Order: sequence, then C-alpha cells, then structure tokens
Amino acid sequence: MLLTRQYKEINSETLEGVFDKMIHLVSIVDDLDPLDVQEWRVDKLVNAYSIAQTKVKISDRYSEIITIDDVTLKLQPFSKLTLRQFINLEEYVSKGFTPNISQIAATIYLAESGGGMYDVITEDYKNVNVDYRSGLIDELPINHILGACKKYNKFRETFFNSYELFSDPYADVKVEELNEEEKAEYDLEMKTRAKQGDNQWMVVLNMLSDFDITKFNDVLDQNLYLAFNQLSYIKSNK
Repeated sequence: MLLTRQYKEINSETLEGVFDKMIHLVSIVDDLDPLDVQEWRVDKLVNAYSIAQTKVKISDRYSEIITIDDVTLKLQPFSKLTLRQFINLEEYVSKGFTPNISQIAATIYLAESGGGMYDVITEDYKNVNVDYRSGLIDELPINHILGACKKYNKFRETFFNSYELFSDPYADVKVEELNEEEKAEYDLEMKTRAKQGDNQWMVVLNMLSDFDITKFNDVLDQNLYLAFNQLSYIKSNK
C-alpha cells in the first residue's frame, strides 16, 4: 500500500524521459535503489512499471479516523475550523498542496475525548506539534488522508467564493487592452499586493482585534465563519 511519503516523493519531480519516469516510480513504490533499477532489462522495467501504476491509483475515499503513535485522530468538520487553523492551512496550500499534504492532514485531523454521557472535547490545536505529527502521517497509507485533504480544498474554494471581501476586481482584466494610464494603475496595484502578501493575515488580525496585540490569541481561536463575518462587517462599515 502506497505510503504518504511515497506519494509525495512520486509527485515531487517532473521528469522528461519515459524511462526516467518509469525508474522513478518503480524505485519509490517498491522501495528500491534507482541505480539498481536502471540496470534492469527493458521488459522487466516495463512489467514492474505496469504493476507500480496500479498501486498509485488513489480514490477520493478517505478515513474519518486515523491512528498515529497510538493516538486516534478524527477528521474535524470544516465549519468548526478556527481562524488559526485556516491561516496555517493557507500557508501549507500556498506552498504546495502535495508537498504539504501531511501538514494539512495534521491540521484537519484532531484528537477528541468524551462522548456518550459527556460532551465531546476536541484537543486545542495551538498545542499540536504539526511538524512532528505530519512526520507520523507520512508513514500512513495515502488513501487514508488524500480524499479528506482534497475535500478541504473544495471547502476552501467555496469559502472564498462566499465572501465578497475576497472578490478581485482585477481578476478579469486583460492587460493588453489597457491604455497607458490604466496599465500604470494596474501595475501599481500588483506591486502593492506583492508587498502586502506576507502581511495580509497581520492586517486581518489587526482589524479583528482593533489593533490590540493582546487580543490576537482570542481572535485566532475564534470560529472561522465568526471571524470572517466580523471582518466583513468591519469592512462594510468603513
């Protein structure tokens, strides 16, 4: 069964040559030294490649519950994400969905306690060591988490589309059709966005906390929808 780390490695390189691609896939799936694989006869390589291809076909089904290091984690409803989780997820997705799929899973799968006669208590995300947990998730079969992470990506897209504050007035601009004055305005906007890119979440935190840094943690622990409804209200009343 294909592990998460193998899935990431398979998708980490873009190779041009057909035989390079075959050697790359077979060596990862079968955990072999690529230098040894490249010495195989062509018919042996082709046969091994055909078998390897069947092992990397992953459906969008996923596990609601995963277990790592004897700890059971449950996929959380995305409607219950905190702003802190969402900001971290945005960082992982922006740096590459596949390379960071273990970190994404470590953020959307959390431990729970209670139930039955007791309220269900979800672990506090800010106490989670995401790097350590994602390393353990790397050793899980990829089909346990891939579908859930893809599901989050669809949720993310829907979420952004549901808030007008994310609408981009420049999205449909055809630069080649702009006159000199419009082109200058467009270029200035793009430069400004590039400079503000790394600070966008700081801007959000400042707005939601009324520029009070002591309230940042409270804001980060707010429900995602509550935070953005509040942000929309603030922006509409400016």
